[in-house]
Amino acid sequence: MNTPATLLVCAAPLTWEPEFYARLLSAADRVVAVDGGSRLCLLADRIPDVVVGDMDSIDPLTLARLLAEDVLIERFPAHKDFSDLDLALASCERHGDADLTVTACLGGRIDHTIATMGSLGRYARLRPRIEEPDTLCWFLDAEAGRSHINIPDTGTLFSVIALGGTANVSVSGGEYQLTKGSLDPLSSLGLSNVVADEAARVTVHDGTVAVLLPHGISCPPPDRA
Repeated sequence: MNTPATLLVCAAPLTWEPEFYARLLSAADRVVAVDGGSRLCLLADRIPDVVVGDMDSIDPLTLARLLAEDVLIERFPAHKDFSDLDLALASCERHGDADLTVTACLGGRIDHTIATMGSLGRYARLRPRIEEPDTLCWFLDAEAGRSHINIPDTGTLFSVIALGGTANVSVSGGEYQLTKGSLDPLSSLGLSNVVADEAARVTVHDGTVAVLLPHGISCPPPDRA
Protein backbone atom coordinates (compact mmCIF):
# COMPACT_ATOMS: atom_id res chain seq x y z
CA MET A 1 0.00 0.00 0.00
CA ASN A 2 1.40 3.39 -0.95
CA THR A 3 1.69 6.11 1.65
CA PRO A 4 -0.92 8.77 0.94
CA ALA A 5 0.05 12.40 1.57
CA THR A 6 -3.56 13.61 1.72
CA LEU A 7 -6.36 11.21 2.54
CA LEU A 8 -10.05 12.01 2.02
CA VAL A 9 -12.26 9.91 4.28
CA CYS A 10 -15.89 9.66 3.22
CA ALA A 11 -18.85 8.28 5.16
CA ALA A 12 -19.71 5.20 3.09
CA PRO A 13 -17.28 2.37 3.87
CA LEU A 14 -17.64 -0.46 1.37
CA THR A 15 -17.11 -2.96 4.17
CA TRP A 16 -16.24 -2.29 7.78
CA GLU A 17 -12.53 -3.13 7.98
CA PRO A 18 -11.19 -1.13 10.95
CA GLU A 19 -7.59 -2.28 10.57
CA PHE A 20 -7.55 -1.31 6.90
CA TYR A 21 -8.81 2.21 7.58
CA ALA A 22 -6.53 2.58 10.61
CA ARG A 23 -3.49 1.76 8.43
CA LEU A 24 -4.52 4.31 5.80
CA LEU A 25 -5.15 6.98 8.41
CA SER A 26 -1.90 6.39 10.26
CA ALA A 27 0.07 6.69 6.99
CA ALA A 28 -1.54 9.95 5.83
CA ASP A 29 0.23 13.27 6.28
CA ARG A 30 -3.06 15.19 6.08
CA VAL A 31 -6.60 13.91 6.64
CA VAL A 32 -9.69 15.58 5.21
CA ALA A 33 -12.91 14.11 6.58
CA VAL A 34 -15.94 14.42 4.33
CA ASP A 35 -18.80 15.11 6.75
CA GLY A 36 -19.63 11.83 8.54
CA GLY A 37 -16.26 10.39 7.55
CA SER A 38 -14.99 12.17 10.65
CA ARG A 39 -16.53 9.43 12.81
CA LEU A 40 -14.49 6.78 11.00
CA CYS A 41 -11.38 8.89 11.67
CA LEU A 42 -12.10 9.13 15.38
CA LEU A 43 -12.83 5.39 15.62
CA ALA A 44 -9.33 4.85 14.24
CA ASP A 45 -7.86 7.32 16.77
CA ARG A 46 -6.91 9.86 14.13
CA ILE A 47 -8.07 13.44 14.50
CA PRO A 48 -8.81 14.85 11.02
CA ASP A 49 -7.09 18.06 10.02
CA VAL A 50 -10.27 19.45 8.48
CA VAL A 51 -13.91 18.40 8.15
CA VAL A 52 -15.87 19.56 5.10
CA GLY A 53 -19.62 19.30 4.57
CA ASP A 54 -23.05 20.30 5.79
CA MET A 55 -22.66 18.23 9.00
CA ASP A 56 -25.92 16.39 8.40
CA SER A 57 -24.37 12.98 9.04
CA ILE A 58 -22.30 13.86 12.11
CA ASP A 59 -23.78 12.90 15.46
CA PRO A 60 -23.61 15.43 18.34
CA LEU A 61 -20.91 13.52 20.25
CA THR A 62 -18.64 13.38 17.21
CA LEU A 63 -19.16 17.08 16.52
CA ALA A 64 -18.44 17.93 20.17
CA ARG A 65 -15.20 15.93 20.02
CA LEU A 66 -14.11 17.70 16.83
CA LEU A 67 -14.80 21.10 18.39
CA ALA A 68 -12.94 20.11 21.55
CA GLU A 69 -9.94 19.10 19.42
CA ASP A 70 -10.11 22.48 17.63
CA VAL A 71 -10.50 20.80 14.23
CA LEU A 72 -11.04 23.18 11.32
CA ILE A 73 -14.62 22.73 10.13
CA GLU A 74 -15.67 24.05 6.72
CA ARG A 75 -19.44 24.01 7.12
CA PHE A 76 -21.94 24.52 4.31
CA PRO A 77 -25.75 24.79 4.16
CA ALA A 78 -27.69 21.54 3.83
CA HIS A 79 -29.50 22.92 0.76
CA LYS A 80 -26.76 23.15 -1.85
CA ASP A 81 -26.01 22.18 -5.43
CA PHE A 82 -22.88 20.12 -4.75
CA SER A 83 -22.10 17.01 -2.74
CA ASP A 84 -19.89 17.11 0.34
CA LEU A 85 -17.21 15.28 -1.66
CA ASP A 86 -17.29 18.00 -4.33
CA LEU A 87 -16.82 20.59 -1.60
CA ALA A 88 -13.96 18.61 -0.06
CA LEU A 89 -12.22 18.27 -3.43
CA ALA A 90 -12.57 22.02 -4.00
CA SER A 91 -11.10 22.58 -0.54
CA CYS A 92 -8.15 20.33 -1.37
CA GLU A 93 -7.54 22.25 -4.57
CA ARG A 94 -7.52 25.54 -2.67
CA HIS A 95 -4.96 24.11 -0.25
CA GLY A 96 -2.75 22.86 -3.08
CA ASP A 97 -3.31 19.16 -2.41
CA ALA A 98 -2.78 16.61 -5.17
CA ASP A 99 -2.22 12.87 -5.54
CA LEU A 100 -5.20 12.34 -3.27
CA THR A 101 -6.25 9.00 -1.84
CA VAL A 102 -10.00 8.67 -1.25
CA THR A 103 -11.54 5.95 0.91
CA ALA A 104 -14.89 4.87 2.36
CA CYS A 105 -16.61 6.28 -0.73
CA LEU A 106 -18.07 3.32 -2.65
CA GLY A 107 -20.61 1.84 -0.23
CA GLY A 108 -24.19 2.82 0.46
CA ARG A 109 -26.54 4.17 -2.19
CA ILE A 110 -25.76 3.42 -5.83
CA ASP A 111 -26.62 6.97 -6.91
CA HIS A 112 -24.07 8.33 -4.45
CA THR A 113 -21.45 5.90 -5.74
CA ILE A 114 -22.05 6.92 -9.37
CA ALA A 115 -21.88 10.61 -8.42
CA THR A 116 -18.67 9.95 -6.47
CA MET A 117 -17.02 8.48 -9.56
CA GLY A 118 -18.17 11.49 -11.57
CA SER A 119 -16.83 13.95 -9.01
CA LEU A 120 -13.41 12.31 -8.89
CA GLY A 121 -13.30 12.19 -12.69
CA ARG A 122 -14.03 15.92 -12.88
CA TYR A 123 -11.20 16.54 -10.40
CA ALA A 124 -8.74 14.31 -12.29
CA ARG A 125 -6.33 17.25 -12.22
CA LEU A 126 -5.82 16.49 -8.51
CA ARG A 127 -4.76 12.94 -9.50
CA PRO A 128 -7.11 11.13 -7.10
CA ARG A 129 -7.30 7.41 -6.55
CA ILE A 130 -9.74 5.29 -4.57
CA GLU A 131 -8.46 2.76 -2.09
CA GLU A 132 -10.98 0.42 -0.46
CA PRO A 133 -10.50 -2.95 1.27
CA ASP A 134 -11.23 -4.82 -1.96
CA THR A 135 -10.96 -2.17 -4.68
CA LEU A 136 -8.29 0.10 -6.11
CA CYS A 137 -9.22 2.73 -8.69
CA TRP A 138 -7.02 5.13 -10.65
CA PHE A 139 -8.34 8.06 -12.68
CA LEU A 140 -6.50 8.72 -15.93
CA ASP A 141 -6.70 11.94 -17.91
CA ALA A 142 -3.88 13.00 -20.21
CA GLU A 143 -4.66 16.71 -19.79
CA ALA A 144 -4.49 16.28 -16.01
CA GLY A 145 -0.99 14.80 -16.22
CA ARG A 146 -1.80 11.12 -15.70
CA SER A 147 -2.18 9.22 -18.95
CA HIS A 148 -0.85 5.65 -18.51
CA ILE A 149 -0.93 2.86 -15.99
CA ASN A 150 0.74 -0.56 -16.07
CA ILE A 151 -1.21 -3.39 -14.39
CA PRO A 152 1.04 -6.28 -13.36
CA ASP A 153 0.55 -10.01 -12.92
CA THR A 154 -1.00 -12.37 -15.44
CA GLY A 155 -4.62 -13.10 -14.60
CA THR A 156 -5.32 -9.82 -12.82
CA LEU A 157 -8.87 -8.62 -13.49
CA PHE A 158 -9.32 -4.97 -14.41
CA SER A 159 -11.95 -2.70 -15.90
CA VAL A 160 -11.70 0.60 -17.76
CA ILE A 161 -14.72 2.90 -17.50
CA ALA A 162 -15.07 6.19 -19.35
CA LEU A 163 -16.42 9.12 -17.34
CA GLY A 164 -18.05 12.34 -18.46
CA GLY A 165 -17.75 11.78 -22.20
CA THR A 166 -16.33 9.47 -24.86
CA ALA A 167 -12.67 8.65 -24.20
CA ASN A 168 -10.01 7.57 -26.67
CA VAL A 169 -8.22 4.61 -25.10
CA SER A 170 -5.60 1.97 -25.85
CA VAL A 171 -5.23 -1.29 -23.93
CA SER A 172 -2.28 -3.61 -24.56
CA GLY A 173 -1.26 -6.79 -22.78
CA GLY A 174 -4.84 -7.65 -21.90
CA GLU A 175 -7.05 -10.49 -23.05
CA TYR A 176 -9.06 -7.82 -24.87
CA GLN A 177 -6.91 -5.33 -26.81
CA LEU A 178 -7.88 -1.83 -27.87
CA THR A 179 -5.93 0.60 -30.06
CA LYS A 180 -7.09 4.19 -29.83
CA GLY A 181 -10.66 2.98 -29.55
CA SER A 182 -13.68 5.01 -28.53
CA LEU A 183 -15.01 4.18 -25.10
CA ASP A 184 -18.43 5.67 -24.36
CA PRO A 185 -19.35 6.80 -20.83
CA LEU A 186 -20.23 3.87 -18.54
CA SER A 187 -19.87 1.48 -21.50
CA SER A 188 -19.41 -2.23 -20.80
CA LEU A 189 -16.76 -2.39 -23.55
CA GLY A 190 -13.96 -1.97 -21.02
CA LEU A 191 -15.51 -4.21 -18.37
CA SER A 192 -13.76 -7.29 -16.92
CA ASN A 193 -10.56 -7.45 -18.90
CA VAL A 194 -7.71 -9.74 -17.76
CA VAL A 195 -3.94 -9.26 -17.86
CA ALA A 196 -2.75 -11.78 -20.47
CA ASP A 197 0.98 -10.94 -20.51
CA GLU A 198 3.29 -10.06 -17.62
CA ALA A 199 1.55 -6.71 -17.47
CA ALA A 200 -1.20 -4.79 -19.23
CA ARG A 201 -0.99 -1.13 -20.13
CA VAL A 202 -3.90 1.29 -20.25
CA THR A 203 -3.37 4.59 -22.04
CA VAL A 204 -5.89 7.39 -22.34
CA HIS A 205 -5.29 9.67 -25.32
CA ASP A 206 -8.32 11.88 -24.78
CA GLY A 207 -11.02 12.05 -22.11
CA THR A 208 -11.16 10.65 -18.60
CA VAL A 209 -11.33 7.02 -17.49
CA ALA A 210 -11.41 5.10 -14.24
CA VAL A 211 -9.26 1.95 -14.06
CA LEU A 212 -10.52 -0.46 -11.39
CA LEU A 213 -8.78 -3.56 -10.10
CA PRO A 214 -8.77 -5.69 -6.96
CA HIS A 215 -6.99 -4.26 -3.94
CA GLY A 216 -3.75 -6.00 -3.06
CA ILE A 217 -2.26 -5.74 -6.53
CA SER A 218 1.12 -4.01 -6.32
CA CYS A 219 0.40 -1.47 -9.03
CA PRO A 220 3.00 1.23 -9.82
CA PRO A 221 1.76 4.82 -9.98
CA PRO A 222 0.48 5.93 -13.39
CA ASP A 223 2.94 7.58 -15.72
CA ARG A 224 2.71 11.30 -16.18
CA ALA A 225 1.56 12.52 -19.61
